[in-house]
Amino acid sequence: MCNLTAGTGDPYWYEWSVGLLYAVKMLNPDNQIKNVILQSDESQSLDDVVVTYENGTKEYIQVKHTRINDKLSFSNMIEGEPKKSYLYKYSSEWKEMEKKNSGNNKVIFFTNREMGERKYTPNGGWQRPPLLSFWKYIKNQVNELSDADSSEDVDINRIIVNAEWDEAWKIWKECMGNLNDKEKFYFLKNFSLITDQEDLDGMIDIIADELQKIFGTTHEIAVRLHQKLCYQLMWWSTSIRDKKEIEKEDVMQALSLSGDEIKGEHILPLCEPFFQSRIEFVKCLEQKIINGKSRVTFLTGNPGCGKTNIISYLACKPDSIITLRFHAFKPIIPGELYISADSGISDQKEFWGSLLIMLRKLFKGKLYEYRVPVSIELIDSVDKLREEVMRLSTAWADITGKPTVIAIDGIDHAARSGEKHTFLQTLLSPETVPANVRFILAGQPVYQFPEYPDFLSDSERIEMMEVPDIQKEDLELLYDSNHQVMGYDTTGRSLLINYIADIAKGNTLSAVFAMQEASKYSTFDDYEKNSNVRVLSSGIESYYEYIWKRALEQAGDIGHIIDMYLAAVFSIINRKISADVMSKIFGSDISVLQWKDTMEHLFPIIKHDKFGYSVFHNDVRIYLASHYKKAKQLMPEISGKIADFLMENQFDAKIKHDLVFKLLKDAERTQEYVDVFTSGYVIEAYALKRSPAEIEQQMLSTLDSLVSLEDKRKIVKFSCAVTTMHQHEESLNWLDMKYQYEIEIPFALESEKRTIPDEFLTIDDVADMFAAVEFLTEHGEEDRAKNILERWMGMKTPQTIFSLFAKEEKSQLDDVLKTWGKYARMFQVAPENIDYVGDEEKRSAAEFYRGWLGQAEQCYGVNEIEYTLENLSCCYVTDLEDYLQCIIKSGRSEDIEYILQEITKEKFSEYNQLGVCVWAVKNDRLDLCKDWIQDIVNKEFTFISDEWIKRKFSELDREKERFKIIASIMYVLSYVSTKKFDKIRKNALEKSGFKKDNQDKIVAEHLLTAIGYIAYMEQCILMNCSKQLDLEVFKVRLDMLLEERYYNGCFGIETILFRKGILESIIQLNDMLPQSFTEVLKDKLCEKAKTYSEVMLLESYWSYLCACNKTYLVEKYFDEWMGFDGIIWSEELSERGYISEILLKIAEKMGWQEKVNNALKLLNTRSISYVGRKECSLFNPLNWFERIANDDGDIWKSEGCLLLNLSEYASQIGDNRAFVEIGGSVASVAGKMGATSLLQFVNMVKESEIDWKELTFDGIISALETNYFTEEELFEIWEKATSYFRLDEHAGQYDNQNTRRKIYCADIHKAISLCAKRLKYEDFENKMSIVAPLEYAQEKLEQSEHSCIIPSRWYESEYNAYMDEFISKTKKMTLNEMFDYIEVQFDKGDFYWDYIKYFIQRAQSQNSQCITDYKLRIMKMLEKREINNLEYDGCNRLYTVLFPYLNDGEVINVLKQVIDTYYHQKSKGWTSTEYGLMNDLDNFTFALFSRFSMEDNIWGLHEILKMHCLWLNGTENLEVKEIYHLEEVSMVENWCEFFNQLERCVSFSTLFGA
Repeated sequence: MCNLTAGTGDPYWYEWSVGLLYAVKMLNPDNQIKNVILQSDESQSLDDVVVTYENGTKEYIQVKHTRINDKLSFSNMIEGEPKKSYLYKYSSEWKEMEKKNSGNNKVIFFTNREMGERKYTPNGGWQRPPLLSFWKYIKNQVNELSDADSSEDVDINRIIVNAEWDEAWKIWKECMGNLNDKEKFYFLKNFSLITDQEDLDGMIDIIADELQKIFGTTHEIAVRLHQKLCYQLMWWSTSIRDKKEIEKEDVMQALSLSGDEIKGEHILPLCEPFFQSRIEFVKCLEQKIINGKSRVTFLTGNPGCGKTNIISYLACKPDSIITLRFHAFKPIIPGELYISADSGISDQKEFWGSLLIMLRKLFKGKLYEYRVPVSIELIDSVDKLREEVMRLSTAWADITGKPTVIAIDGIDHAARSGEKHTFLQTLLSPETVPANVRFILAGQPVYQFPEYPDFLSDSERIEMMEVPDIQKEDLELLYDSNHQVMGYDTTGRSLLINYIADIAKGNTLSAVFAMQEASKYSTFDDYEKNSNVRVLSSGIESYYEYIWKRALEQAGDIGHIIDMYLAAVFSIINRKISADVMSKIFGSDISVLQWKDTMEHLFPIIKHDKFGYSVFHNDVRIYLASHYKKAKQLMPEISGKIADFLMENQFDAKIKHDLVFKLLKDAERTQEYVDVFTSGYVIEAYALKRSPAEIEQQMLSTLDSLVSLEDKRKIVKFSCAVTTMHQHEESLNWLDMKYQYEIEIPFALESEKRTIPDEFLTIDDVADMFAAVEFLTEHGEEDRAKNILERWMGMKTPQTIFSLFAKEEKSQLDDVLKTWGKYARMFQVAPENIDYVGDEEKRSAAEFYRGWLGQAEQCYGVNEIEYTLENLSCCYVTDLEDYLQCIIKSGRSEDIEYILQEITKEKFSEYNQLGVCVWAVKNDRLDLCKDWIQDIVNKEFTFISDEWIKRKFSELDREKERFKIIASIMYVLSYVSTKKFDKIRKNALEKSGFKKDNQDKIVAEHLLTAIGYIAYMEQCILMNCSKQLDLEVFKVRLDMLLEERYYNGCFGIETILFRKGILESIIQLNDMLPQSFTEVLKDKLCEKAKTYSEVMLLESYWSYLCACNKTYLVEKYFDEWMGFDGIIWSEELSERGYISEILLKIAEKMGWQEKVNNALKLLNTRSISYVGRKECSLFNPLNWFERIANDDGDIWKSEGCLLLNLSEYASQIGDNRAFVEIGGSVASVAGKMGATSLLQFVNMVKESEIDWKELTFDGIISALETNYFTEEELFEIWEKATSYFRLDEHAGQYDNQNTRRKIYCADIHKAISLCAKRLKYEDFENKMSIVAPLEYAQEKLEQSEHSCIIPSRWYESEYNAYMDEFISKTKKMTLNEMFDYIEVQFDKGDFYWDYIKYFIQRAQSQNSQCITDYKLRIMKMLEKREINNLEYDGCNRLYTVLFPYLNDGEVINVLKQVIDTYYHQKSKGWTSTEYGLMNDLDNFTFALFSRFSMEDNIWGLHEILKMHCLWLNGTENLEVKEIYHLEEVSMVENWCEFFNQLERCVSFSTLFGA
């Protein structure tokens, strides 16, 4: 089928697929390919694919693709202007490439087109030969001549062609006109035409076949591998790539990317306490593992003894000996909110596959060299998987120079799994483990599990290490760490510790619980008699069970009921739970008192405080989770009750987001996902900083549930949620920000667990390490970040890094060095100062010190400056200048005096000299820079040259920076020059370069005068003659400083910067000024604060107001801006950031924490807003409004007004593209409702940014379609229209206002004419022409003739121009003939879905019942539609008229297509899948509701409008702060009276003015 945009991406995908084919072929060593480049920047015309071979040969492959069956002809090669033909471009570029790589360049023209086999002679022209035979003949001669003559004398003239081809050959050679004869010959020798290749689908199959052959896998897996390469194209073919060459390693990494997943959770946290005795044990354990008698060590002990914790300690400590860690059971991690139903990992392939994936991560950068399998799916047997793990483990040991240690924890879980074949049976015996590999296995004792491998029972073959009992000193430490809650005397403490040692029998967990119980008692006697600790001697689980059962028994009759309720809540919700909450979850049948009493009896496994009850230890959760799983039949009911509680109560929003989807799934109520995943839920998720992956997964779960949804109306709520997600992304993109979400800080990052030897270190490894340092720093873990930096970089210098990575992309190396410099300075880990030799080495060092000095700008004080400079080596001059400038700008006298003393004066640029002089003048320290002061006096405004300014600043900033320099010089001269101030100011203005009468020049004069006045004030105070100051002059200067309007229209000066600086200077002088001056200053600033304007200026004077006991003004200012209806919410999204930052900083300094918290909450909930570029979100509710308004015109007074208000807000704070259409639409509906209704509307919008006159006539034009008008009324409308929109016949082409008037005159004329014709008023045209001939003669302007946005009119076709021919052809056809014709066009591919839409509309006007007769044929056509978004080919427009005739099953099929399209595009790696889904859901729901009642449609519109209100207010109330307010007006009898009333309610000046 044909449409305007279909398949436009095919040529790009075909080109990239050719590149991928060569990239895959590169993995075969026989092909000798070194690298492949897509979209090369080396050449203009030979840029598609560049293949470089190991011998230096380069192939420049130009790819051409066609979807139609055309041939590649002789004409194609030479067509176009001589210098634009393929031959000319390719030969010219080949010549350029030969200059760089002589004799090694080949050019390939690669296409799926066949070579033409027919000759062609145009009228009066010369014969174009068949390309196939012509090229074969030429190429054969070139090859024969090359073989026969090895000299370099052979040239193009040696080639002889048939006489009939003489002219063709001549033209062919002319197209290579940029080459000499010899070069032409060698170009043809190195030029190939590879034609008749597979099309796009075939190319995909070829790539898959090549992958299948290389990796020896199935076609299905090869296709999946190809998809990974397609995903990587985003990085290989666009500007975001780090490097342009695709090498073997890059392909291997891409094939490994985001493919296989490690099963289970293997990085487990270290649980406290970890006793000193255990630390000593770990040292011994390490020695046994590395140097013991066996390559297998078995760590064993009873449950709760701490095996997993010992492995965690061993794995997480710096320089850990453990290389890989595998845990056979997913434990409940402290902090995790949901209990997994996963029974653990015992499967052989999952076990060895996970280890292989872990190893693959280690070999990043060496995947190709070590032939690391890119996917475990490529390996068809467990034996082969194990073999690969052992091979790579051995290789890793060789690389690192130490044994590869593999820790396998929880092997008893695998033994208990009940599976017949577990990984235990595939573990290597100690004798077969490679010499440089070690295994440490951890599990419960051997005698308990016959499933263990036999060798674990033989102490001669393995190292057996039993977890030792905790020692008495460990228990003393445990007691002391809990001393706040212990009430024992010295004797009692000793007895208690001895008793616990005996009861716990060395078990860590038993000791912890015994100590916890001890906190309940104050004497040892009470503890011994009343506690439950004696049960601990039977094991920790027996202890849990005893306490649990006893508590339930004491609960009486309700015990059996609340058993699983309690187990569920405490294992699922990782938060303190009150008795009241338990009652709310499970109903009032069990009283709060009963809940409280039962939970009290669960001590110590359940602890409590004033906030509620919670599990004491993570192990208790594990026990309760296991207990809860015994009652699977109750899980749906219990999960449902907890889910209902979380959804219906304000309990804990984070827990709701964590659990509610999982709980609903367990409750078998997935159809309720749609009730949860709403716009409000999404906004709350973003406010809570939830992970985007979690939000997306919940969105996907809801999407998948839609098909089975009974009430399909609810899909509109989900559509709003998806729209909100998209709007959040758009808001962030507009702000150029990334979503900052909460990330759980891992207890051990990869960079903390290991370093990489230099010989195996890649630049990506270093970049990853710095990313870890950055991550930890940003999350307040500075000590951990510093530790990583010291371990990885402590002994290195920039010279080391340069020598390691000199061949890497320069930009990437520079980034690494700058980042290192930044953190080296931050943590004071300076590299050794050495001498750098060679330009490149020095440049690398300078990049490091660029980062060093950049970070040093954040380090204040003499000691910090001293450290920075002492450890500074080779740096760029400009970087040192910028650093010194930062110190000078800080104004800290001690720091400035230090650098003046320590740094030679020659290192201060003129710019920094000026900065020092400004500081010296202000602080009366001219003695420190006399020479520079004198230089300024001598040179004045040429002290800093224009050349320096031009070199230092970009063209965009140059004007502003020049004025800053001039202002600073002016300030200095005002002190030290003997010239009069007016003369200095005149010279300064001339130097600034602002044009005469330009607003910039006027403002510059104001500011320079103010700067001179400040200097004068300071001198008067310095010389104790402040009486010379004139109060009236002070008032004038202050007024001009504080009045914003004086600075409007000034773009060449950062006015707020100067005004703040001047105001701060005045405030600093306050205590030294006469009282009359201070009173004026206070009064003026109070007045300014009451205007609530210019937040940036408030920064300069808020603390002064507080000092004057005017704190209430600052507080009021904050409230006016940051309150619920604050000014900030009317500001553009991009402005809110800096405004809120200033005001929140003030509030925090004032200690207004509650105000800060409330403001932050509002900022979070209103983080989604309308954006400043192409904001189109209001078109959707506009469509709904217009559909409803067709049946219920009064809706304009409610939903219409709300839509208008939303549109106004969207226009104020964003680029609302629907503004004109919404105004026109609501006006049109009001107009159709009659004159009184339209008057009411116009009265409401008379202050609108849209010309109210245009809105008035939008309404009247709409009314003219169907309403009744007398001739007198029509004539009155025309007279008013021509007076309101009077044309200027002398206006120019680009007079936009006159153009709009032309359009409105033509539109009103057309509407009145059609109305008069409908009402049979004769000779009305003549009357109109007489009244206003110029306006009457105005014809409708085509859209191409203007750029105005005008509402659509009822008499205009809703179809685009491409429908004109179809409508004309089918005008006289019957419905049968028309549909037959449509089917023919469909089969030919010359088709639009609008054809069927038009057909249905025509059928509706004749006999709507007959549409069902054609439905089956329509649905068959739709089944053949290619999978894509509904708007892609206009199918969405068809569905709006087709849906009322579909049955439920057919609607569900359309919904499935929408969902399938999303997943299809997502699987292809498309970047706009979420946007496509949003549009598809909008279109689907709009079509869906065409099947429902008007009441349902109004409900649907309300849901959409609620979403927009939510974006603005943070609440789902259908209201916003009104800009347009509807008021009642007097009844209007007719349209003549309408205009009389209208002209009374609007000012006369607006009627006929602009």
